[in-house]
Amino acid sequence: MIIIHQAFRRSLFLFGILFPCIVLAQSNPTIELSDGQLDYSIGTQMSVFETSNENLTIDQITSATYDTSFKVSRQKLFIKGHSANYFWVKIKVQNKSTLDKWLLELAYPTLDYVDFYFYNGEKKQWQTVQTGDFRPFDNRPIHNRHYVFPLDFSQNKTQYFYLKVWGDSTIQLPLAIYSPDYYFQKASRSDVVHGLLFGVLCLILAHSIFLYFSLKDLSYLYYVVFIIGSLLYFSAESGYSFQYLWTGAYWVNRVLPVGLTTMMIGGIAFAIRFLEIKKYQTILWRIAQVLLVLSAVYLVLSFFLRFKFIIQLIGYTVVFTPLIMISSGIISWRKGHLAARYFTIAWVVYLTGIVLQFLRDFGFISGNYVLTNTTEFAAAIEIMLLSMALGDKYNIFKKEKEGLATEMIKLKEEEGQRLEGRIQERTAKLVETNEMLNQTVDELDSTNDRLNRINITLGKKNADITESIQYAQFIQSSLLPSTQKLTNDFANSFVLFCPKDIVSGDFYWLGTKSWEGESYKLLILADCTGHGVPGAFMTILASSLIHEIIQYQDTVDPSTILHSLDKKISETLQTQSNTRIHDGMDLSLIVIRESDQKLTFAGAKAPLYYVRDGVFHQIKGSIFPIGGSNQYKKPKSFQAHELQLSSGDMLYLTSDGFQDQFGGPEGRKYLKKHFRNFLLKISQLPSAQQHNYLHREFRQWKGSNKQTDDITIIGIKID
Repeated sequence: MIIIHQAFRRSLFLFGILFPCIVLAQSNPTIELSDGQLDYSIGTQMSVFETSNENLTIDQITSATYDTSFKVSRQKLFIKGHSANYFWVKIKVQNKSTLDKWLLELAYPTLDYVDFYFYNGEKKQWQTVQTGDFRPFDNRPIHNRHYVFPLDFSQNKTQYFYLKVWGDSTIQLPLAIYSPDYYFQKASRSDVVHGLLFGVLCLILAHSIFLYFSLKDLSYLYYVVFIIGSLLYFSAESGYSFQYLWTGAYWVNRVLPVGLTTMMIGGIAFAIRFLEIKKYQTILWRIAQVLLVLSAVYLVLSFFLRFKFIIQLIGYTVVFTPLIMISSGIISWRKGHLAARYFTIAWVVYLTGIVLQFLRDFGFISGNYVLTNTTEFAAAIEIMLLSMALGDKYNIFKKEKEGLATEMIKLKEEEGQRLEGRIQERTAKLVETNEMLNQTVDELDSTNDRLNRINITLGKKNADITESIQYAQFIQSSLLPSTQKLTNDFANSFVLFCPKDIVSGDFYWLGTKSWEGESYKLLILADCTGHGVPGAFMTILASSLIHEIIQYQDTVDPSTILHSLDKKISETLQTQSNTRIHDGMDLSLIVIRESDQKLTFAGAKAPLYYVRDGVFHQIKGSIFPIGGSNQYKKPKSFQAHELQLSSGDMLYLTSDGFQDQFGGPEGRKYLKKHFRNFLLKISQLPSAQQHNYLHREFRQWKGSNKQTDDITIIGIKID
């Protein structure tokens, strides 16, 4: 009885020891490496712990606290989709082979962050390899498009390895262990096949570009866009572009959606044009247009939205697009578009590739290298079939063209026979018509002689008129103060005078006057109604009246002078029939008392500009013109403004011709604001240079446009 009891106690003791081991063995499967096998797929032999805590460390993860948090994966390929969580993977490996070095491969290149942890027995601590496509490519211990980590069993034949994976891309964990020699042979084969695949795509791309420039057919251009998108997408999805082209995290997470949307844009636009969908099925054409617009929107959003958001949006459209393409191809094929057969087969192949990839990713089928890369191969076959579709379309077009050419030759022969008879009939009519034309020519010669005589007479009259206008210019010029006179009175000054026609509607008047024991300088700039000869007559009349008022009236007040001038202009232009001529002028008048440099200004719809200490100022004139209409409801007033001049002040009197000139790149007006800014810009220059700058600015702005109005600008620098 005692023996039985002791045996029972020993059994309980052994059960207590072995039961946790059994449970642990079930929860942490061991991968046994042997000499007889060179590769191990470990999808169902790893444990996964999903957490939202980003701060967990490897020391915490390896502690007993989190041991029960790991769950054995039941999927041959662990797929989680887009997730904001962090995924810890625990792998227990026992090496029973004679090899000390093995390789762990994570064959999903688009993962953002991958941390690999292994225990260093010498340093007695966990060490980390940090990689992922958000990190520099050189971080990888083995330079490969996939994430490959060396496993060293030289110190310990049984080891635990941990992976921490997270990011915006879909979470997929296709993990496998390989012997080094076997893996590098496998990787070399993969590189060769992918190289051939991308090489074929590049050759088709170059050939399509050549055909587009040769045939000018937009179908080839859209096809080129489709191939470029395919190259961008598949090179990024397979990891080669990150390995060889770019290593920046920004573009790595943009090139996938950019390539995919570019591929969709090119493919849909190609289908619309190649299949002539609008001709055969309006509803499908409208759906295709919607898909095209959505793809273009997604392309723009790819540069702004986070990767996981934009890739999900694109995914819905990508699934729907092949179905529309296949439906469009079938309808076009059934309605007589023979070239649509290759197009339809191409998209069926591509859709089949997507389905096979889906079935493999979710573990419904297991496959070799071809099935692993089924989407790439399906796309390559699709592109080749689409090239055949383009070639078939060209051959059909060529045959139709040859048939039309034969028919045209036949029609030309028949038409030639009919025309031969008509030519004989019409030849007789042409002889008769020719005689009538000869008679008409004689009559035209006679008319031409008369016109020549009239033209000579008109030329002589035009010369007489031009000579008269030029003499009028001479008279007008004699009434204007000379530049020398202006320089004598104002040493640092200039005048820019550019009539629109030979004679001008602008004029300026300069004079001096002694009054009540003081000496005054008076300067007037006026812009008369109109330009050319009518404006010139007004300048002569106004100049004469101004001279009369200033010389014979006992005043130097600008306001009084303008009132007197307005009255005399109105009386002079009153006709004998008691009707008014509504002509007048805008006018600026400044009076400077020489003893203390005090300026008095009055203006009729014209301002005085001056620049002082680098600041632009404006003194506005009255709202009333000199002369003109009597439509105003209140009496005219011309208010006088006083300004104490300082050394360095720059005064400007100007008509509105410069600012009203049309020109520039858009053919618009120069405008007052632009004109004032330019005056301020050149105000510190010497007067001669200001004159040159204004003249050059006007010519450059006007360009080939016609001059709009007379231009007069007077600038005076106060010393």
